[in-house]
Amino acid sequence: MTAQSRRTIAVAQSSTKVMLIKPEWQPRCGGTRCAAIAMALLAVALIGGARAWRYSQTYESTDDAEINAHIGPVSSRIYGTVAKVYVEENQYVKKGALLAEIDAHGYADAVARAGAGEDEAAATVGELESAVEAARAQLAAAAATGIQACRDAHRWSDLQKGRIVSAHEGEQYTTAARIAAANTAAMRAEMVSYQKALLAAEAARRAAHAAAVQAQLNLGYTRIYAPMSGIVGKRSVEVGQRAQPGEDLMAIVHRENLWVTANFKETQLRRIHPGERATIHVDSLDEDFDARVESIAGASGAKYSVLPPENATGNYVRVIQRIPVRIRLLPDQQETSSLRPGMSVEATVWLQ
Repeated sequence: MTAQSRRTIAVAQSSTKVMLIKPEWQPRCGGTRCAAIAMALLAVALIGGARAWRYSQTYESTDDAEINAHIGPVSSRIYGTVAKVYVEENQYVKKGALLAEIDAHGYADAVARAGAGEDEAAATVGELESAVEAARAQLAAAAATGIQACRDAHRWSDLQKGRIVSAHEGEQYTTAARIAAANTAAMRAEMVSYQKALLAAEAARRAAHAAAVQAQLNLGYTRIYAPMSGIVGKRSVEVGQRAQPGEDLMAIVHRENLWVTANFKETQLRRIHPGERATIHVDSLDEDFDARVESIAGASGAKYSVLPPENATGNYVRVIQRIPVRIRLLPDQQETSSLRPGMSVEATVWLQ
């Protein structure tokens, strides 16, 4: 090795600095103590995890839930022009409150005409009843005359056989008996005819009475009342609008009868049964409400859809279905007046 090489190596060694890195933290305990602490922490974690797992097995929860209520549509039963509207959107009304009126002039005239028709039909029935009674009396008289004529004919026939009277006199009584029998038959036919006419008249009277009742009902239908207490919504009726039977004019939300529809996964229904206690957390109010499981739907939500899945078509994909569960809110709770159908909630069912 040359002197130049030795000098180069010496310069490199002198310029090189060996740095010893001292650890920033060193355990301040012995190995036995550290192991004991680690074992204690592991035991705490295991116990806490076990308790958390057991607690998670005491309930089933879902956030696929909302508040529901009965929403009653209000519609007209008759044709007509809306004359007055007495309520506004979001107004609270009580059951039986007057909501709107339809022009009633035409229906009032129909009531008058139907009443006149019923009176006329009743008068016709009365006349025919009198005619039937008269025909019945005439038939009775004709029958009595016929019986007497038959007796006279038989008596003269016996006298004729004994040659007490002449044959000419006997023929007169026989002819009179035949005439009386014919009159009796004619009276009976006339009475039957009156009876049939009376039956038809009575049917016409019943039809006229039904028409009068329907006309009165239609007149009453011109005033539209609230079918339940609640808040008015979807008001589309206006004064001057032409109403048609079955056309929705507004809707009423019945707030006094609220429930929650919670769509649980089918795998969550193993231990959910009607009657179990539940807690409803309302997102908008950040409040919890007590409730009870009321019932479980008979089919999944997909089966109630417009186009339910058809697995037999070959397009089968296994998807966990959701089953609607109805949960009834318990009465006499604070803040329930602030709840509205459609609010998102989180439903928790406490398993027994």
